[in-house]
Amino acid sequence: MIEGANEHAPEFASDRYDVDISEYNILASAQQHTAGEIIATVTATDADANDEIEYIITGGNEDNLFEIPNPLFGNIVLKDPTLIDFETTTSYALIITATDLVIPESDRRTTTTYLYISVLDENDNLPVFSNDMYTGRVDEEAPIGTSIILTIPISVTDADSLYGMETVEFEINTVGSPLPSPFLAFTLSEDGTSLTTTIAIDREEDEGVFTFQMRVVDAAGNEDTAMMTVDILDINDNAPMIQEPQGGFLIMVAENNPVNSVLVTITAEDTDLGVNAEVFFTLQGGAGYFDIGHDTGVVTQIGSLQALEPPVTFTLTVIARDSGGLSSSRDLIVNLTYSNDHAPVFESSVYSGSVAECAEDGTPISPVLTLRATDDDTDSVVSYYIESSSVGDLFQLENIGQTATIRSAGSSVFDRESRDTYTFTVYATDGIIGTDDDSATVTIFISDCNDHSPIFTQDMYEVDVPEGTASGATVIQVHTNDADIGENEEVRFNVESVSPSSFSNVFHVDPLTGGIVASVNIDNTYTGSSACSTLDDHSNNVTLTIKATDQATMQDQLSNYTTVFIRLLDRNSEAPSFVPSSFYSFEISENVDGVDLGTVEAVDECDMDSDVTFFLVSGQDSAPFEIDQDTGVIRVIAGLDREVNDFLVVQLQAVDDGTDPGPQTGHASVTINVLDENDNAPKLVRDTYDISLPENIPVSTTLISIVASDPDLDENGTISFSMQSGDSDLFMLEGSPAGSDSDHLVTKVSLDRERVSVHIVTILVSDAGSPQKNSTAVMTLTLTDVNDNVPVWTAGQGSEFEIFENVTNSLVVDLDATDRDDGLNQELVYFFVGGSQDYESFHIDRNDGTLHIARDLDYETTPEYTLNIVVSDRRAETDDDGVTPLTNSTTIHIIVTDVNDNEPYFNRCPHGYEIPETFRVGAVVGNNIKDSVEDDDSLAIRTPFYYYIDSPESEREKRELSNAHK
Repeated sequence: MIEGANEHAPEFASDRYDVDISEYNILASAQQHTAGEIIATVTATDADANDEIEYIITGGNEDNLFEIPNPLFGNIVLKDPTLIDFETTTSYALIITATDLVIPESDRRTTTTYLYISVLDENDNLPVFSNDMYTGRVDEEAPIGTSIILTIPISVTDADSLYGMETVEFEINTVGSPLPSPFLAFTLSEDGTSLTTTIAIDREEDEGVFTFQMRVVDAAGNEDTAMMTVDILDINDNAPMIQEPQGGFLIMVAENNPVNSVLVTITAEDTDLGVNAEVFFTLQGGAGYFDIGHDTGVVTQIGSLQALEPPVTFTLTVIARDSGGLSSSRDLIVNLTYSNDHAPVFESSVYSGSVAECAEDGTPISPVLTLRATDDDTDSVVSYYIESSSVGDLFQLENIGQTATIRSAGSSVFDRESRDTYTFTVYATDGIIGTDDDSATVTIFISDCNDHSPIFTQDMYEVDVPEGTASGATVIQVHTNDADIGENEEVRFNVESVSPSSFSNVFHVDPLTGGIVASVNIDNTYTGSSACSTLDDHSNNVTLTIKATDQATMQDQLSNYTTVFIRLLDRNSEAPSFVPSSFYSFEISENVDGVDLGTVEAVDECDMDSDVTFFLVSGQDSAPFEIDQDTGVIRVIAGLDREVNDFLVVQLQAVDDGTDPGPQTGHASVTINVLDENDNAPKLVRDTYDISLPENIPVSTTLISIVASDPDLDENGTISFSMQSGDSDLFMLEGSPAGSDSDHLVTKVSLDRERVSVHIVTILVSDAGSPQKNSTAVMTLTLTDVNDNVPVWTAGQGSEFEIFENVTNSLVVDLDATDRDDGLNQELVYFFVGGSQDYESFHIDRNDGTLHIARDLDYETTPEYTLNIVVSDRRAETDDDGVTPLTNSTTIHIIVTDVNDNEPYFNRCPHGYEIPETFRVGAVVGNNIKDSVEDDDSLAIRTPFYYYIDSPESEREKRELSNAHK
């Protein structure tokens, strides 16, 4: 089979691919794209047979927003659509590489294409004002369409492109505007950059400041708002208006009026602002006699009028002009009169009258109050006026010729009960400047109208009327108050109704005093129980309705009502009786409280409606109880203790509510049997025991007697003993008959302190009640030591040691032993014992067992030692207390090692040899000298021997021999 070569590279279907995707719109509820969505597919083919093609993004994907999840398919996937933002990046150019997957890799061929991704703009940005607050200004009366002068320009931005500023709309928000309809006065341009007027604004009549909300909305309804404040600037469009002075524009001046006197003060108002509202005055026609203050408006007489002959009239024109030149004028008429030498004088300095508090508007004061003042000047005209604001609008003056009358000015302003007198001053004037006005004091008394009903001091009166009350007796008195006076205050009483009706003739009311009076003698017919009464609708309670009426004229009379509740009381002649008997018996368990013990009952046979109150007679037995005074329920308020008191007797009283001759009392006894509850745990004589005893005591030895008691009864007080905890293999309770108050703890085996030195046994004492109660006693058993353990070697025993001779104070061995006993029985001592050896060469420490060489060992004297050593407890050192000390022994074998500490010596001396003089050099003189040499050291140490002749030359030879020996 011939395989073809990889002759062709893959070819894309297109050398460029284009796709559009929408940006992520954070403002939209649904998105155009999802994560993992395929946004484009590229394909490539390969002319070579069977070549697989791999697709990879090799460029333009720096933000890693796209991927090809399966490289064998050319699907390009959007990884995270939330990162696609048109305002950040409007397009992407991805380089896609296709590679055939032939083997080997070195033969693979590639090709590329481009995927151009265009990002479509979405309306995902709000239009935004550059500022939250804008301010501007415009002149009032500016023509319609005048632009507002803005402090800062109105600016709005929208980051979107297709949906940006070209699609936004501007408007003035009419919802929630702080001022009425400001949108009617202004309009925003289509591009929102200018604000113009829609009306000619009058600052004085409209508003001086307009504040409203501007709103910008894009095509998707996304919006932003900003506040706009427009100040309306004042222009001088209002002339000052002269105000009429008090007394009007007609002034009467006497011919002898002094120069520089003030005639009148003129004022003017200008509704403009600032300098436009500054007003200045001028006067025309004064003829040198009059002038006006330029700033103050005060008109004064500047020249003498004596040369003129009255009557003379001056017409003066007052001109008020503002700083802008606008003005207004009024004529001021000045009439010159003859000399005014006399002032008006009242005929009386004091006047008085009255008017009803309910008088209608304009009612004359009664009697008709006419004020009169005279003036001796010729042709003088007198007029009258009330001191300003002294009585407000309550009264009015009517000038009639030279007199005046006073009338009321309103019917709703007087209330005699609040204020019954008004005093004020009236002035008389001739109207001529230069004279004084006279005054008179007027007092008006407000007369009463019947405008208040009688008011009872109580809404309801209650009274108890006992049996035996005599006819004519006043049982209670009702009272009223009436704010009116005179006949309007006087009251008459009558009975309007009686319930029950059978008592209609039993009580009546005194019409003048309001006293409720018994019309008959009140006997048992009225006060007894229904069983004793002869009335069909008997009741011990009577209700009267009392009416009070004032004594005004018939058509003006007013009334009111109250209720009198009468309780008819029977004489109390019999005490309440307990039923069914005056002896009660109850049972109650101990230790319970807050429960009802039982109920007692008592009745008053003659007066079934009598209220009976129950009491416990105080005493020792009654302390744990209380009784409901109304129901007779006896309640346990403190738990009873049968062990303290199992039987109690409580005395009761039943007291009725009689008042005549007084309450009556009945008596009863209550016995209470207290039932036992298992409320006491068995009580041990002791809760804890600490016992010391020697180990190894005999089996079945009694260690302790446990005693307990239980004050409860029967099964609740029957106790038993048991071991709650402790080693049951070592201890047991001896066992006592049921109900016994004691038991005994005994040993089951011999105790070994070395195994356990302290035993804790808990004894449980239980009663037979339900629920069962228990107590415990904890016994701590401490075993004291008995010398029952032999010391045991733990180190150095039975050893053999080799020791060089001539060594002093050297440690041979550290012997050690232990003893499981305690105290003196545990403390050990070491010493030599027995044998024929010389122990003076050795020393053993009695306390720690260390064995040392006491003096130099001499192999030549004693080559080995056998030492017998005993370890014993310290009982061996104490006085005889009947306790035998215990010991243990061991043998230490010591071999003394020889050292060369002895010189050789000749056993016979001197040696002599005879030699002929003919001996040759080197001839043997003698050969038996070695047989006479001895050495005390061991054979291994002392051989071989070396011989030399002691001579001056022998020192050198001796050294040579010594070196050779080494």
